[in-house]
Amino acid sequence: MNSKIAFICVCCVLLGGLCSAAGQELRVDLDASAVPELTEWGQDAKELVMQWHPRISHLLATKGYEPTQSVQITLRKSNRGIADTSAGSHIRISSGWIEQHPEDIGLVVHELVHVIQGYGHGAQGWLCEGIADYIRWAIYEGKPQEWFSVSDQPNGYLQSYQVTGGFLLWLESDRAPGIVKKLNTSLRNRQYDASIFEDETGLSLETLWSTYVQERKQTVATAQIDWQLGPFVRPVNKPVITPQSETVFDCPMTQQTVSWESSDTFNPAAVVFQDQICVLYRAEDGSGDGIGGHTSRIGLAMSEDGVTFDRRKTPVFYPADDDMKGYEWQGGCEDPRVVESAEGTFYMYYTMWNRDNPAGIKRSARIGVASSKDLIHWKKHGPIFKDVYNDRFLDSWHKAASVITSVQDGRLKAVKINGTYWMYWGENKICAATSDDLIHWEPVVDKKQELVVLIRPRNDKFDSLLTEAGPPAVMTDEGIVLLYNGKNSGADRTIGKGAYAAGQLLLDANDPIRILARSDNYFFKPEEEFEKSGQYLDGTVFIEGLVYYKNKWYLYYGTADSYVGVAVCESKS
Repeated sequence: MNSKIAFICVCCVLLGGLCSAAGQELRVDLDASAVPELTEWGQDAKELVMQWHPRISHLLATKGYEPTQSVQITLRKSNRGIADTSAGSHIRISSGWIEQHPEDIGLVVHELVHVIQGYGHGAQGWLCEGIADYIRWAIYEGKPQEWFSVSDQPNGYLQSYQVTGGFLLWLESDRAPGIVKKLNTSLRNRQYDASIFEDETGLSLETLWSTYVQERKQTVATAQIDWQLGPFVRPVNKPVITPQSETVFDCPMTQQTVSWESSDTFNPAAVVFQDQICVLYRAEDGSGDGIGGHTSRIGLAMSEDGVTFDRRKTPVFYPADDDMKGYEWQGGCEDPRVVESAEGTFYMYYTMWNRDNPAGIKRSARIGVASSKDLIHWKKHGPIFKDVYNDRFLDSWHKAASVITSVQDGRLKAVKINGTYWMYWGENKICAATSDDLIHWEPVVDKKQELVVLIRPRNDKFDSLLTEAGPPAVMTDEGIVLLYNGKNSGADRTIGKGAYAAGQLLLDANDPIRILARSDNYFFKPEEEFEKSGQYLDGTVFIEGLVYYKNKWYLYYGTADSYVGVAVCESKS
């Protein structure tokens, strides 16, 4: 684009219009009438189209072809799907996705590429979507090569979207600069043939894909040898904590005696205290039906060897007739993570689940925090996102808190980075938050006040359905290592559909939201029978507790939403 046209474009942006080509004004119409509360998001989408239409048109320029200069954006009231493009220039976006992922404005760029492509019916679908994701993720989002998913299938390039987008980035960066524009032209002119790859590189499409996969594997293998924690090995082939029906507790909410850990004991936190490993585990009483239908309380177990435990007869943390009952009853207190401060106070982050609450508070899962000096007597401080950003995030569904720690005095303790505590949190997407006191937390947001999302599920990996923060993150010589949980949609055929396995993420020690590397595969998966039998039959190793104890790492995890397991790793120097 020459300087004169560039100047005209800038002026038109300021006036609310935009010239995509000399003498042609771009018209963008927004219809948010079905969901007026999302109008502001729609205006941002409209502005993005106005800014990026000329850029994408330039990237995909074909002699003699002018993309449409009229774009319609409709926000439809629907919980189905994400977005699509119809009639060549009509972008339709589902309200349910926007409400759950308001930060995902980049999806508009993907759909805008389809508007500009103009391929018509019968085009190569994998390239159509691959080019759209290449422009969205590599150019608009600026994602590096290692961010893109890769498939080791012989024709994995056909998986489209991020997989094909990463392949195109690799070709553009090294083997065949300019090939995306040539592929685009061939698709527009309905002249595409796979021989274009060989014409541009001297290698067939299949050979290029094989070379790409091998290079990505070598890069991943080399990068991941040193920074990941592990390998973790099960010291015993059985659970270390299981349900007990003989232990009872007088529930302050029902005024009845309940067998508080008779149904399931799972999803544990762990810390070192008084030269013992102390595990705080979620216990269900069997009062309801199915996963999430019982009342959860938190029990305490102590061990000198990490495997054999003595357990307290009553829970140390539970819903009570207190200021938090509106957030905790009747679902209870679930899935704890615990850290120790440098001063010796313990902070527990747990899921407050008000499945059937008596106070009329919105039904949702929230991260709550409590503090203790002895792991037995706890003070509840309430939801961690209360009284921040006008309570914007208070009622949004959020779980799983992983505070950054480091080895201090021979055990893990919370550590400040540039004077601030940091936490990774979230289910499905993993975000970040900061705190001055380990009690009051502020989510990390971007310039538009939307959550900064660190990672999401990857289409073809073990974590293709869900990503959730695991135990406390650990500061190492290589950076911050976050262990996280991933749920498989069936994309990874080495584990079952719906199975939970665990991955690792490496982040910058000075900039905790800057990702340095992400494990390409799981490091821990369901293998033993007790990890595949119980409430959740698809198989689960749900990691939540990590301690450094006597020069070893002990990883505690929930199995099949029913028991507690442990795996051990010898410490690296």
